[in-house]
Amino acid sequence: MSNSRPRPRRGAGSGARAAGRDELVSRSLQSAEHCMRTQDFGTAYAHYLLVLSLAPELKDDVKLAHQKILSAPPSK
Repeated sequence: MSNSRPRPRRGAGSGARAAGRDELVSRSLQSAEHCMRTQDFGTAYAHYLLVLSLAPELKDDVKLAHQKILSAPPSK
C-alpha cells in the first residue's frame, strides 16, 4: 500500500459539514459570551480560539472580546 490514509470525500456531505461547522461556531460563541459574563476568562479565550480556527472570517467580530480577555485582571 502506497497510501493507507483514507481520502476526504468531496461533494456529498459538504453541506452537512458546513452546517455542523456553523452550529459549532454558534455554540462556541454563545459559550464564550457566557464565560465572559461569569468572568471565566480562560475558558472564554479557548472558545474564541476555536471560533477563530473554524471561522477566521469572524476575526473582526471577536477582536474586541479578545482584548477584554487579555486586559482582564488575573483570577485568584
